[in-house]
Amino acid sequence: EYKNNVCHRVKEEDDAKQEYETKEAAMKAAHTNLDNQQTLENKREAEYAANNEVRASELRSLNELKANLDTLVKVGPQDGNLGQLPKSKVIGKKEVPEEVKSTFLQLATALVKKSGRPEYDDMVADLQRKGAYTDSLYEDLRKAQDAIAEEDKKDTAEVQVEIKLTRSLRDKYDQAEAERVTAKRLWEEAEQRTQIARDVLADTEKAKAEADKLRAEELKVIQEAKDLVHSSLLSASLTPPRASSRLLSCSSRTHA
Repeated sequence: EYKNNVCHRVKEEDDAKQEYETKEAAMKAAHTNLDNQQTLENKREAEYAANNEVRASELRSLNELKANLDTLVKVGPQDGNLGQLPKSKVIGKKEVPEEVKSTFLQLATALVKKSGRPEYDDMVADLQRKGAYTDSLYEDLRKAQDAIAEEDKKDTAEVQVEIKLTRSLRDKYDQAEAERVTAKRLWEEAEQRTQIARDVLADTEKAKAEADKLRAEELKVIQEAKDLVHSSLLSASLTPPRASSRLLSCSSRTHA
């Protein structure tokens, strides 16, 4: 019975160990997936930060260009020779000072160098084209700002996708780790039950061995006692009986 119990406990322990190893492998796989995803998320966030810095710089340049354009449209150049400019909004007229056109071109050219947005090329083309109106520049500015906003929205969405996926994989890892810990505890408990069963079996076998030894010693003593009685009886049966002294005395008198 005790041996069967040990065998049963050993099987339980083996099953628990196998279950733990399965859960541990699942946890390691989940951890690897999480690490890879976290790396990808960090990469996306770094890319977003770098792109966002470029976009911020572009927006600052666009705002500066727009501010200069607003000033030109509202008040004209400082020398006051362009009284018709605010009404016509023509930026290619020969009356526009070269330094004014140069400022716009520098800003637009700097934007082209920062980014390959086609809107910036359109700005440069508008500034270089004769008879171009400020309305076209405003339109180019609006399109550039819209493009930046759309790009930021797209990049933000991509980062959010990675964050969401990371969160999902982290939940899976946490679940896998919890299952591993539970399986480990059940395995350890099975090991304890096996050890208890083995200890009980060992104690039982030891007690039985001691009892058997004691019984053997008792049987030996009993057998020795039997042998002694038997030997005594055998000796008594082989020894002739001795005549009594009274009989011998009577016998002597008769012969006299």
